Amino acid sequence: MVALAIFALAVVGHRIRTRRFTRPEWLLLAVVAINYAAVIGQAMLQGGSSGFEFPESRYTVQSTLLLYPWGILGLFQLFRKVRAFPRYLAAAFTVFALLALVMVVKSKIPGSRRHAHVAACDWAVERIRADWDGPSRDQWADFDAWEYHTPYRPALSAHTARLPYLLGGRLASEVVREHGIDDTPDYWFDDVDREDPPGEGYHLVDEYRIGKYHFGLYRRNREEAGK
Repeated sequence: MVALAIFALAVVGHRIRTRRFTRPEWLLLAVVAINYAAVIGQAMLQGGSSGFEFPESRYTVQSTLLLYPWGILGLFQLFRKVRAFPRYLAAAFTVFALLALVMVVKSKIPGSRRHAHVAACDWAVERIRADWDGPSRDQWADFDAWEYHTPYRPALSAHTARLPYLLGGRLASEVVREHGIDDTPDYWFDDVDREDPPGEGYHLVDEYRIGKYHFGLYRRNREEAGK
């Protein structure tokens, strides 16, 4: 999809350069440009001291879809003008299919980072289930789509969102805490060689090693959590 959008922009540039760009096309391109400008401008204004971060694609995907007709038009034109293009297109699809296949089976390849992270997640699920004695949800908090907040516990800071999903908990959010909601993680689980473990207020529950990877499971102290 990203490749098609980039190719579509190349088609747009070619049509503008060759003066074949029509007024309706200019209007459609303006919609896309205004959406991107508004989203990026808002991110820049709200960045503050934390710095600018490019917005997630979900804020621009609707307008990005408007670029695809140009990409499809360009593909049809290449089909007509370049005899070898179908072979190039088939080769490109083959490469993308192979890459997708590698990503699917990578978690099954011993020694790979993905395999280690999936195995660590599976281990942490069972370890946290055996350790957690807190509530299954915050009774004071309702689901809030605006703040991306769910009431389910435990709250976790983890190397993957798959872990709280399997536990039926939630991924703790800095955004939620910025809005005055207590979303302090009950557990922290990550590769301690890549991320610094939490300090005061947490204690080490257990460790998990697989190959060259070393994970630490930390729990928030009960007195810190009000228990």
